[in-house]
Amino acid sequence: MNFAHLRDVGLHLRITFNPPDRRRRDLDNMLASIKPHLDGISDVIGVDDSMWGLTLVRGEVVKGGAVKVEVVDRAGTTMTGAA
Repeated sequence: MNFAHLRDVGLHLRITFNPPDRRRRDLDNMLASIKPHLDGISDVIGVDDSMWGLTLVRGEVVKGGAVKVEVVDRAGTTMTGAA
């Protein structure tokens, strides 16, 4: 997949955190826990993460926990991945 156009149109990440249990968690700590993964996305698509918009969502409890990252370019194209 070619991501070169993202440097020009910009992008927005929608990150949904699905915790493994009902314990309280801060969204800022959850975001910090995936920083290496966000850096990896930045490296792959070639867009500096300082240029991203972010939406953080606290999702439902999922056995084992999960993080869903949706990358949306400003033109409206969505690319989704989960970990």
